[in-house]
Amino acid sequence: MVLTKNLLFLLLVGLPTWAAAQRTTIDESVILAYMKTHNIPGLSVAIAINGEITYAEGFGVKNTAQEPVTQGTIFQAASISKSLTSVLILRLVQEGKINLDAPVNTYLKGWQLEADKEASIPSVAQLLNHTGGTNVHGFLGYRHSRKGLPDLTSILNGSRHTHLWEPKIQVKDPPNTTFSYSGG
Repeated sequence: MVLTKNLLFLLLVGLPTWAAAQRTTIDESVILAYMKTHNIPGLSVAIAINGEITYAEGFGVKNTAQEPVTQGTIFQAASISKSLTSVLILRLVQEGKINLDAPVNTYLKGWQLEADKEASIPSVAQLLNHTGGTNVHGFLGYRHSRKGLPDLTSILNGSRHTHLWEPKIQVKDPPNTTFSYSGG
């Protein structure tokens, strides 16, 4: 609920800019007050209009060394990416490019999801609604000291050099039998 409230706030901050079409300024005091109220040490805001970034700014600090957040500061997106992924997949469904009931491996070209003996490969819809039976329920994230980020295949395969501490992603339970939140 807090995440939803925070995302809604960030969307609302951008509405005046969107409504004014090409205006690319926002009332930064609103953001700073929100950060203070909710004890947020740092964040970044970007607004895109018609596919072009018209506003980008960092606020606060990114670490305990008090380094400022800039336009180039990288944040881990975490579960925020779930809603964006779902919207993009549903657009592809509308365009007839993805079938929600098809096994997800139909669309995975560089890597394939594997299943244990008793399980089968879940559908796209089952992965989207957390009933796909996958084994990884969340990611701890990346070490801040890590130089560079692991590639997607390394993450999916649970490679130790990624510093993620998670196993290879696979199907361990028959799809559509249980709900299990998946951060992966």
